[in-house]
Amino acid sequence: GINAEYGDEKTAHFKGFIDVLDIAGYVLSWWRKASPHLEDENFPMEDFFLTPIKKVRNFSLIDNPVFVRENDTLMDLINIFCDPAEFLRLHRVLVRDSKGEIRNIVSQSDIINFVAKHIDIFKATEKGSSVLADLNIIRPLIMVRIDSEFVDALDILYKNRVSGIALVDQEYHLRGNLSASDLRGLSPLSFNFFTGSILQFLAKGTESPGKPTQTIGGGNTLAETIKLLSDEHVHRVFVSDTSGHPMGVVSLGNVISALRGIHKRKESKRRRSSEKESKHEPEHKKPKKE
Repeated sequence: GINAEYGDEKTAHFKGFIDVLDIAGYVLSWWRKASPHLEDENFPMEDFFLTPIKKVRNFSLIDNPVFVRENDTLMDLINIFCDPAEFLRLHRVLVRDSKGEIRNIVSQSDIINFVAKHIDIFKATEKGSSVLADLNIIRPLIMVRIDSEFVDALDILYKNRVSGIALVDQEYHLRGNLSASDLRGLSPLSFNFFTGSILQFLAKGTESPGKPTQTIGGGNTLAETIKLLSDEHVHRVFVSDTSGHPMGVVSLGNVISALRGIHKRKESKRRRSSEKESKHEPEHKKPKKE
């Protein structure tokens, strides 16, 4: 996806993020105002591309910045991404040094890539060797017919605040994926294809079509899923049955939530071990407070 850090040149202070949903939302807003005038040859389509960045920043209202410290652990980071208050909207965090200065950005993809780099260790764990169907991380997906109007599909994507939806044919076979990232190749001519089919827009309306759709089965392991996400540089994989019908979707956030479970399991084991050891230790009564 598109991931931009927007700052003030005069003060060099961080102002916010601009991501694909901000752009998708602004495109839709602008389209609704512009579409009645598209037949006018003098209508300045180029004005859209001269929009000041500050008008697009956090247009989707899901990009409030979250900060972490340089010395926070990977599990601290995972817990932040899994926080119920942040789970559906947090895709990246800002890293501050000891002086409070912003030094870096860490995204969900960075976590997945880090685990993939150590995949041989991870796949040997109980969680890494577990299959997706047993982990409860396959989520219901949003499907749109590939012959639907592009602007309607974009509206569905934005209203649901998701960055990708499944594209199916009349028999509900998975045929592709519409992502907000497909807007990266917009040009003044692109708006001519907004009322055409999704297939037509992806073929002619964007100069930068998205990455190939990745599928996986419910019997694949978490380690295999992480490797696929990392190798193909995608943010989601669709879970399909043997007939090619999509059954669900697994996103970066869903995988990270499973990684948090590893931490909980280890903590519970340590706790139980500690409890067992305490039974063999002599009891020391605490003195009563006067």
